[in-house]
Amino acid sequence: TASIFDSIAAYHLPADKTEMLGYIRAHEGSPPDLASSSPRPGARYNILVTIGGGGDGEDILSAAIEMQRNLDRSSPYHLTLVPGPLMESAARARVDEACRALPSVEVHGFVEDLPSRMKRSDVVISMGGYNTMCEVMTVGQPSLVVPRTYPRREQEIRARALERHGITRVIDPKDLTPDTLHATLQELLHRPASPHGSRPPPAGPPRFTQRLTRLLTEGPRHSPSFVAPAPVAPAAPINRAEDQEPRSHSHATPARRRVRP
Repeated sequence: TASIFDSIAAYHLPADKTEMLGYIRAHEGSPPDLASSSPRPGARYNILVTIGGGGDGEDILSAAIEMQRNLDRSSPYHLTLVPGPLMESAARARVDEACRALPSVEVHGFVEDLPSRMKRSDVVISMGGYNTMCEVMTVGQPSLVVPRTYPRREQEIRARALERHGITRVIDPKDLTPDTLHATLQELLHRPASPHGSRPPPAGPPRFTQRLTRLLTEGPRHSPSFVAPAPVAPAAPINRAEDQEPRSHSHATPARRRVRP
């Protein structure tokens, strides 16, 4: 929404043709299995760490694991780590091995209903992807974001904008250590909860429906007349050796390939 980040102004979009619809509310299903995520005796806080698809973000999991290792039996946290389905097998093996002997740590490659898991967590640590932040704002739990800053700054821009409104707390990736993670978690856990009204309403879907209905009802504003292009003479064939080489399609998107019977 414009109150969080005015993308129309930031990207110089045509104001008369652009309408900000708002965020999308995440679906909240049934509560997760309590036995699979209950803290060990002595652990006071459930901390959920999710890194989206898992293509990157191993550093966040590593910092959380090392924090728990340093705190040892005095740790007040129960960690639930969700590496994501796209994490490379070698990285996933490192995470599993690092967690093997640690108390009160569980690793799930996939969580069917993540918003419900978030709802039962005291803090949600993430990279700040759009879908994740919609889920966080839906459940209203304290949020800590360590955003991706390279090669794209989308997550950082979103996280900083939400931080200015008290919706999340941000740690720059270059400042992420087990100690800074622990200190920031303690800050989040002991500060007053942000008022519900500070979060933007998830009004995206109904506004989209209204916008689409209005466009279909009003129809196009104008119908420019069709002008046929002037005929162009076919280009002469270029007879170069490299054009006769078979082209490799090894980098084609799998979804666009056709398999003939």
